[in-house]
Amino acid sequence: MAALLLSACQNSTKSGAAGAKTAAERAVKTLREEATQFDPERLKELTDVLSQSDKDFKAARYADVMVELKDFPSKLKELGDSVSANKKKAEESWKQQKEDMPGLLETVETAMIDQDLLTKRVNSKLAKVKLLWAEAEGLKAADKLGEAVAKAKQAREAQRALADIVMPEK
Repeated sequence: MAALLLSACQNSTKSGAAGAKTAAERAVKTLREEATQFDPERLKELTDVLSQSDKDFKAARYADVMVELKDFPSKLKELGDSVSANKKKAEESWKQQKEDMPGLLETVETAMIDQDLLTKRVNSKLAKVKLLWAEAEGLKAADKLGEAVAKAKQAREAQRALADIVMPEK
């Protein structure tokens, strides 16, 4: 008779542990995808508990399974609350970034256009300096030293103006 009572208690404990373990596994499965993104650390804690309870169940330590899963519902609720809060924060962050990004990209594009315009202006001024210097050298070669010096001074002034743009003082 005692053996029958002991067997009934063990079966009761086994079925209770099996039910608790199955319910916990289903609950984690429901949250796993979002929890992986929004609170992976807490999810790992719960999956570690499930893993240990599975080992204990297979070893017929049903009372240990029940002890391990005793706080599981509250920990599961904490995970769900954390996932919801973190998901809400992520959605708000995405919304803000989505609002900001077009303006930021436009600013960069405008700067690039301005940079292209600046490059064109610098190249134009550089060409002018080279032209003035070539004219100064031509005048010198033609023995027109006075005109060559005047043209060289113009080239030098243009070069200084260009240097101020491309090599600002430190």
